[in-house]
Amino acid sequence: MIRTMQHPPAESGRVAFLLGGQGTQYFGMAHSLLDHDPVFRSTVKSLDGLVSERCERSVLDYLYDPGRGFGDRCDDLLMTNLGLLMVEYALAKSLEERGVRPEVIVGSSLGEFVATAVAGYLPVETVVDFLIGLSECVLTTMPPGGMVAVLSEVDKFHQAVKPNADIEIASVNSAEHFVISADSAALERARRTMSAKRILYQDLPVNFAFHSSAVDAMAADLRDFGKTINTEFPRDGVPIFSSRSGARISEVSAEACWEVVRGPIHFTETVARLPDYRGYRYVDLSPSSSLAATLRGSLPETIRFPIITPFQAEMENIGRIVEECGVRPK
Repeated sequence: MIRTMQHPPAESGRVAFLLGGQGTQYFGMAHSLLDHDPVFRSTVKSLDGLVSERCERSVLDYLYDPGRGFGDRCDDLLMTNLGLLMVEYALAKSLEERGVRPEVIVGSSLGEFVATAVAGYLPVETVVDFLIGLSECVLTTMPPGGMVAVLSEVDKFHQAVKPNADIEIASVNSAEHFVISADSAALERARRTMSAKRILYQDLPVNFAFHSSAVDAMAADLRDFGKTINTEFPRDGVPIFSSRSGARISEVSAEACWEVVRGPIHFTETVARLPDYRGYRYVDLSPSSSLAATLRGSLPETIRFPIITPFQAEMENIGRIVEECGVRPK
């Protein structure tokens, strides 16, 4: 029998939700929650009904297509943007129903938009509409490209690949794990060199070079569209920290919407800048639990709780969170 390390019960409210974005999704993600968690299932199905009205497409039909498996590339931008929102938002509702509520939320990339709904600052229906518009903006204005996770030191990568301005660092997760963003030709050049130099890498299921200068192509459109959800957050609400700026955000604005998609991600630095960051239980709501994995490598002193994994153990993971956070399930 495998034993898991037991931590002291968390003090009231010492929970941080982690919300991630593009690159973490896969076909069949959170399927066991859809089957076994009534709150998750009802929330996801309600949102999927809303999406079907808006787009005449079903996110659930896309994500749980029986003809597609974990190894297939899950990269339909509209469906995955909405799927990430639906899964993370529904999981937050499921945890809150069990008494697990965040004292702080850290959003990474698309997760910042999801965070506004999880915190209750924007209706989730408004965020759905925003992500539909954002997806359409990307599809009509951004050139094709992609993102690749690299398992190497940044300096070693630079020495091997000698990247030009067409390859940009989108995120540095730890000393030996970062993400590059570029157009298709530049990424292929980087892959060939990394393979020759035996630098490990993994393609992310993303067809655009987010968090790079490629986003500049939709600058005007995105800023105009961002004005539709402009809102200030209450000072006494759940703090949301941005992995773009590393600071607490106080509003959704046109400029902020632009910067979330354009600027590089500083997830590890953001967590490390939280007041008393060691005092939180970090609950990862993202598919693949990639943010918890990042903290394991970059801030190993943190206490992390993954939930969604390809092993379909979500209900067991939720039970462990409820137990170790000292909250009785309803």
